[in-house]
Amino acid sequence: NLLTVYSAATPPPSIGSKGFPTSETSVVYRVAREASSTSAAVTYCVLQDSEVLYRNYDGKALLNCLEWVITKEACRTLAAYHLVHAGAMAHNGHGILLPGVSGAGKSTIVTALALQGFEYCSDELAVIGPDARLYPFPRIISLKAGGWRQVSIDFPEAILELGWPNVSDGGVWQVKPPGVPSQQQA
Repeated sequence: NLLTVYSAATPPPSIGSKGFPTSETSVVYRVAREASSTSAAVTYCVLQDSEVLYRNYDGKALLNCLEWVITKEACRTLAAYHLVHAGAMAHNGHGILLPGVSGAGKSTIVTALALQGFEYCSDELAVIGPDARLYPFPRIISLKAGGWRQVSIDFPEAILELGWPNVSDGGVWQVKPPGVPSQQQA
């Protein structure tokens, strides 16, 4: 599942002397399966080295938790970049940022623009390099019920190939990242 989430992800080029990070660090995360002694329920916990970071995730929520951990770690390594909480698209060599608070509709607009031929960079995190270019940070798009409903109304022919059914109890649909650009955009 994580390979699907990050299948289109590519690291930005290392420019070294121009401010990009050149040293690599590694952090080890583990997932442990925990069985309850009082019920048949199985939960998972996420550990960094030997410290428990998150506990009591069921199978459905574990993927979202791991995606968040990986994204957080990726952000930590992008210190030379400007990170903006925004949808990010590219069109004709120009970057487009759609900033907004959580729930404002960034993911819905990004999905609709991608279905109209714009190139998807991210629905959550715009990565702008020291060279003032927008770099793709593709990941699975999470649409809340209202966004999924609107996209299915506006693009009924694409909805069957676009995403998976509701994968969480919170009413979130996972959408495959469409049209990721192969390199940085202006």
